[in-house]
Amino acid sequence: KFDEGKNAFDGEITKSAVQEFVQANSNPLVIPFSMDVVGSIFQSKVGKVAFLFTESDMDFYAGLAEEYRGKLVFATADSSEPRLNDHIGIKKGDFPKLYILETNQQMKKYPS
Repeated sequence: KFDEGKNAFDGEITKSAVQEFVQANSNPLVIPFSMDVVGSIFQSKVGKVAFLFTESDMDFYAGLAEEYRGKLVFATADSSEPRLNDHIGIKKGDFPKLYILETNQQMKKYPS
């Protein structure tokens, strides 16, 4: 299910434009983290993830995700994901916290 119901491509039909459109619209605006979606988050061609670590809903986050769609993958995680939290180096007491991650070969972390 997509956030908007459907997405219509209205640009010039070129290989790169269609690829960019599909990439930007193939996942939900905000992906709740689970081991089932780890590939969609960390192996995205976008190469950058905005990870919001929080225990509550942050309504503003979907607006940011829409504004920066195709430039960042937006994901959320809570304290029930200890493997991810340990990998990033965040504890529940640090929540809410936003990290921007570059997911290339040497992952870089930019905490807020």
